[in-house]
Amino acid sequence: MNPLWEKAFAAFHLTPTADQKRALEIYSRELLLFNRKINLVKADDEETLLRRHIFDALAGLPVLGTAGPPTAADVGSGCGIPGIPLAVFWTNTKMTLIERSAKRASFLSYATAVCGLSSRVFVENRDLKEIKTQFDCTVFRAFRPFTEFIIPLLSVTKPGGTLAAFKAKEATAVEETGCLNGGKTAARVETLRNPFYDAPRCLIIVRKEGPSSAQLFQ
Repeated sequence: MNPLWEKAFAAFHLTPTADQKRALEIYSRELLLFNRKINLVKADDEETLLRRHIFDALAGLPVLGTAGPPTAADVGSGCGIPGIPLAVFWTNTKMTLIERSAKRASFLSYATAVCGLSSRVFVENRDLKEIKTQFDCTVFRAFRPFTEFIIPLLSVTKPGGTLAAFKAKEATAVEETGCLNGGKTAARVETLRNPFYDAPRCLIIVRKEGPSSAQLFQ
């Protein structure tokens, strides 16, 4: 295992089991191999993949907690980030990876199988608007203003559930949440600390109105 992993576990206050380490190592290896063929993520080498992408997901755990909700979905999962790294630690969570691209969904099915996660991590090869199930927590990497998709995102989130959007600049995230507070949602912005990548990262936490069915932030 790359020495960066142990440094990341210490930085994010994680104590993975041998099986969790194995799953993460297999996932990063297979993602790098497939990426050379079908361009899943912007990373040409292992160090870039870990620093910019996989550790980006792990940086969310100090905010979201390691207990995990009963159910979760990674919307527009792509290569499986943040869904797969989160699912490795959320051992009691049923995670659904929603990806409309058949090529990427095929990789996700393969990755969950070889990582030993397929009994509780599922792949939905459909557009978000086709999903009728609701989840306790919806996570995603928001490369565009997530307010453009707030209605379909909330539609797949249970009342009392949470949206967690991984974003870049905190100022931009605060501006995006300004239109949400005071309505049927409550939003806040948390700074993410990833010492392995020198770029601003934050997490927008949006709580959907209704009785909460999962205590996520422990």
